[in-house]
Amino acid sequence: MTAGAPKHVRGLCDIADCEEVASRAYRDDDAGLYVEVCVEHASSLGGFDSDYERVEHDSPHRKPERTETHSCGGDLHVYSVDGADDEDGAETDTVHRVCTDCGYAVLIRDTGEKSMTVKTASPDDSE
Repeated sequence: MTAGAPKHVRGLCDIADCEEVASRAYRDDDAGLYVEVCVEHASSLGGFDSDYERVEHDSPHRKPERTETHSCGGDLHVYSVDGADDEDGAETDTVHRVCTDCGYAVLIRDTGEKSMTVKTASPDDSE
């Protein structure tokens, strides 16, 4: 992972110090900005005063390791998260899976000794 990379490269929301799983993608074409955000921060983007529009996940900062079909019919992008660290600073095996269509996302971090942590984002109910 390169220094200064946005947090969605690690599967996390790009907004401030938020540590929730990134599940929705937004782009402001005029400003040349692309972000991936959590469910909570998605509600503040794409609103009345925003130039962000919701888009399919197409980050200029990473490419999916593979693409699968999600149960909703959308594409499920699977990303290996390089350089992810646990609380002790040890490198972990981490995978970020996110649907380009419905907003489902999961961040799975192998913490060793047959254990893992899982963060999820639920799919959109309204779309």
